[in-house]
Amino acid sequence: MFNFILQSTEIYSAVLAVKSEGKKVYVVSDFYMGKDEIAFLLEKVGYVNIFDDLFISCDMDASKAKRDLFDIVVKKLNTTFDSCLMVGDNYRIDYIKPREKGIKSFFYKYDNYPIYINLKNQLYRIYKNKVRSFYDGYGFNLYFFTDKLYRCLKQEQVKDVFFLSREGFFLKELFDCYMGTDDSIKTHYLLVSRRSTYLPSLKELNDETFGALFERKQYSYQGLLSVLNFTEDNIKTIQNSLGISDEEFVREHKDFKNSDAYRKLRNDCKFKSLYEHRRLETKSYLLSYMQKYPDCIRNGFHIVDVGWKGTMQDNLYNLYDGEVSFTGYYLGLCELSMVKNNNKKKGILFETVPVKSKYYHQYSMNRLIYEDILNAPHASIKDYMAQGGEIIPIFDEKEGEQLFKYAELIQCRIMDIFNQLMDLYNEYLFESPQKVEKTFAELTVESLKKLSKQDLKIFHSMNNMHYNNFLSLKTVRETRKEYSLRTKMIKIIAYLKQLEMVCSGELYVKFSDVLISNNLFFLEPVYKWIVYRHEKRRLKREADM
Repeated sequence: MFNFILQSTEIYSAVLAVKSEGKKVYVVSDFYMGKDEIAFLLEKVGYVNIFDDLFISCDMDASKAKRDLFDIVVKKLNTTFDSCLMVGDNYRIDYIKPREKGIKSFFYKYDNYPIYINLKNQLYRIYKNKVRSFYDGYGFNLYFFTDKLYRCLKQEQVKDVFFLSREGFFLKELFDCYMGTDDSIKTHYLLVSRRSTYLPSLKELNDETFGALFERKQYSYQGLLSVLNFTEDNIKTIQNSLGISDEEFVREHKDFKNSDAYRKLRNDCKFKSLYEHRRLETKSYLLSYMQKYPDCIRNGFHIVDVGWKGTMQDNLYNLYDGEVSFTGYYLGLCELSMVKNNNKKKGILFETVPVKSKYYHQYSMNRLIYEDILNAPHASIKDYMAQGGEIIPIFDEKEGEQLFKYAELIQCRIMDIFNQLMDLYNEYLFESPQKVEKTFAELTVESLKKLSKQDLKIFHSMNNMHYNNFLSLKTVRETRKEYSLRTKMIKIIAYLKQLEMVCSGELYVKFSDVLISNNLFFLEPVYKWIVYRHEKRRLKREADM
């Protein structure tokens, strides 16, 4: 416990006394930060030139827990085990383990750990003073994510990290704020999207099944070619080659993949030649855009995004035919696809694979809201083009700016809470939020009670404006307008059949929106109480696991 040592005048005096007798004093620690960072923080709290050297597990690729760190220290100091004394606050690692190596050890037991209690109280204080809206509660989750991301990157000695547009824009802002003057990790922002990376990642037509494309079953000729990023001239040429009317060209087929229309398209000569031309052209553009980072092409990319499957990572991995390694760090990971030794994925805040992470249900509640509140001040990337000797992204002009205006207001409040949490943790230099992970999960559940009618109106507006920039190329509002009354009823009944899900926080905001949209807001307080009690019980079960 570094912070207890730093705050203890008793230990500080003992170190000075030992030094005055001409003895050497070293720090031996299992920690994710390296020697230079530890030295900087020790100096910051007044331990200047106190310790003769620092031996940190992440630098040595060894640990006290495995006992091999003791071997390295003794060898480097050119001494013997029995001439050393280990003092620490962890009974197993600082007392038992060194004795197994023949090192004398002393267990310094703290009577209590008031900092844990104080820290929890301080988190609740910030929550009480700062959380005025349901969306404000996301500030705690995003701080917890940022801190865990930083520790993960430091442990894996990552030097460059790439945040993917668009959700990565605000995630990068938060991470840069967290880093402050620490420049040990350089952050970059990649202007990419599922749509802009999909076609360049595909194979030759005879070998391509368009798997991700057919996550959506319903397409027209026009729709499918647009999603594949064919130009308007390309699309018109293919239509003429197929010899079909404008009406037939835009008519949607319920199961396009298994339709005669799809088979006819795949066999069309113009489609075949233009597909190969566009595939190679877009691949060339995207490779040139990524060429700005030659070191990462050699050593591998580390990317950060909101989640949920890591599709863009898979596209980029396929872009290089699997010859460049990618490691993805996601706010949440709900499904694994195309995971290989050089294409790894991690859910930082929550994940379901290989097993559900601790407090998964709390951190993943209403997870699609993350996409709206993390919206960036630019449209999604549609394609790339060469201009003035460089490759520049083409933005999708169909997207409006109104969604970001809502998101920006929420982000400002989240940043305020984020800074409050940073100030709090700067007071306790070495305390990880993971020590009070349950408290962060509790606050996520508590934020359910903050949902107001105004919050629901904001959600309704943001959700309607949400633009699917890959499969449908439409906003949610545009998609809903196409629903028949029968389709709407089927969807509502499908929700009601999943009573457990409806009564949980998973769909709380979405189903509350259904109530307010149908003038049933008077039921929302009762529904809120049901969901809140359900999540409190689930939190208790998960905490006891």
